[in-house]
Amino acid sequence: MILRAIATGLLLLAAFPDGTRCEDEEPGAFHQSYGPHLAQRLDVIVPENADGTPLPILVFFHGGAWTHGDKLIYRRFAKAVAREGFVVATPNYRKFPLVRYPDFMHDAATAVSWIAKNADRFGGDPSRILLGGHSAGGHMAVLLALEPRFLEAEGISPDQIRGVAGLAPPLALDENRWQLVEPIFGDDCAPGIAQPALLSDGEHPPIFLTAGGLDSVVPDESVERAYARLDEAGGPVEFTRYPLRGHVTVQPLLPGENGNGKPFRDLVAFLHEAGTADTKKANAAGSHVRLLAERNGNAENQ
Repeated sequence: MILRAIATGLLLLAAFPDGTRCEDEEPGAFHQSYGPHLAQRLDVIVPENADGTPLPILVFFHGGAWTHGDKLIYRRFAKAVAREGFVVATPNYRKFPLVRYPDFMHDAATAVSWIAKNADRFGGDPSRILLGGHSAGGHMAVLLALEPRFLEAEGISPDQIRGVAGLAPPLALDENRWQLVEPIFGDDCAPGIAQPALLSDGEHPPIFLTAGGLDSVVPDESVERAYARLDEAGGPVEFTRYPLRGHVTVQPLLPGENGNGKPFRDLVAFLHEAGTADTKKANAAGSHVRLLAERNGNAENQ
C-alpha cells in the first residue's frame, strides 16, 4: 500500500505541466553521466544571470519508494531554486529490483562527488553543498549526512555538507511499514536504516524536516518522531508541519504555484541560512519546531 501510494502521488505530480523551455535554451547541463549505468545521470540547473560568484550547490534526490521516480519531475522546482541563487543538481539513481541497499546510496554519494568535482564548470562552490530530497529521496539525503562513510568514500568531507532538507522523509518507519521495504534494504539493516535518526550523535549539519498533516504515506507523526530523536541527540534540526498538505502537496513548488507558497519560502530560507552560515556555528545551532496552524479559516501552509 505504501509503495502504491507513493507511486500514485508521483504519477499525479508528473502529469502536471511544468512549463520549462527546451533544454538547449536552458543554462546548465542535462543527462550528465556520473557513472556507467543509464540510471546514473543528473541534471544541473544554474541561475540565468549568475555574476560569477561561486554559489551554494543543492543536490536534490527524487522520491519513489526506492523503486521508481525520475529527476525530470523536479525540473521546475530546480529552476525556481536556482533563481534564488543556487546551483541545483537533480540526480537519478539505480533502484530496486535492479539494485538494493546500499548501492543506491553509493550512487547518491557519487552524484554529490561528481557535482563537487565539476563545481567550477557550473559556478558552484564545492565547500557549500546542501542535500535535499522528497520522500525516499529525503531519506537518502538525511542518511548521507548521518552516515558520512558514503560521502567520505567518494572524497567528500562532512564539512562540505552545510545543510540537509528532508521533505516528508520516511525516517521513523514502524515495524509494519519496515516490512514493506525490507526487501529493498535487507533484514540486516534495521534499525539504523529504518530510523536513521538513531544514528545521530549530534555531529551533523543542520537538518530541515517537513511533513504534511494530511500525509497518509509518511505520516507527520513519524517525521516528528525523527525530529525528536535528532533533537535529543543535540544536533541542529528544524521541523515544520503543514496541516493541510499531503505527501505530494507538501513539496515546495506545485503546479500553479509561483514560488510564493509557504513551503517553498521556508525551504529557500533554510537553504540560504545553511549555505551561507559558518560551518561550526551552524552545527552548534539549536533546534526548533514550527507547527503551522490555521488562522481565521486560512491555513498558514500556503
